[in-house]
Amino acid sequence: MKDEILEKIMKYNNIDDVVYCNGKFRSLHSEKHFSFYNFASENLSYNWDSELENIIDEIDSPHPIDFYERLSVTNYIRSFLEATSDKVVCDFGCSAGYMLKEIKNVNDNAVLLGVDVEESGLSKLNATDPDIMLFKFDITAIPFPDEILDVVICLNVLEHIENDVDVLGEFSRVLKNEGIVCIVVPYNPSLYDYYDEACKHVRRYAKNELIHKMMKNGFDVINYNYIGCTAYIPFYIKKKISNFFHNSRRSVDKMKDDNEKTKNSALLWKIFELDYQ
Repeated sequence: MKDEILEKIMKYNNIDDVVYCNGKFRSLHSEKHFSFYNFASENLSYNWDSELENIIDEIDSPHPIDFYERLSVTNYIRSFLEATSDKVVCDFGCSAGYMLKEIKNVNDNAVLLGVDVEESGLSKLNATDPDIMLFKFDITAIPFPDEILDVVICLNVLEHIENDVDVLGEFSRVLKNEGIVCIVVPYNPSLYDYYDEACKHVRRYAKNELIHKMMKNGFDVINYNYIGCTAYIPFYIKKKISNFFHNSRRSVDKMKDDNEKTKNSALLWKIFELDYQ
């Protein structure tokens, strides 16, 4: 199944000399090996970088927000994944593959694909799980044929992309008619602050904004909810205070410090646990 998917992708791009073996792509002509296949142009521009990748990398433990986002997505699509073994799942913005590994725990026979623009995460994922085929490209122009994916996952990526509607159009094109797409984005434009700037967010989403954009691209929205509702009020207050006292652009170091403090907060973990229940 994996070979069939790769063949379709390469045929779509008029490439006939690449195979996937022992966790690596291999060019039959040059005999070179690649941990991920690079479809990206040399002048690819994106609102992300290796410094931010290292900050969000979970290393020893996850942040409660990330943990419960993945748990929510996994549980939502669990029955769909368990129905048959030949599902093709792609995580757009996979980083080091934490979401894909959750999917693998549910269905280890699924064909897993990971996409990112930052190479460090892709290399790390390939080293830890070579069964996942990895690609680097701009997701506003996905180099996959039509209706090739059963599941599209995209967590905390669209807020980095100016033309997010183009991305949703591409998701609609590459997803099978009965497929599922799971997207997570940050909520409430009025809460945009130094943290969003440091993360290179181009937006936070207004109520129903994502729904309207998805419906315009042919999706039937069957589930829409908010992750971390119990934590929203203190989060809202903190964001507002941040905007009031810190009007100037703050450093990535400040964002990193805040991320570490909340990551290790027993109270925040308990709030998310209660919210999830």
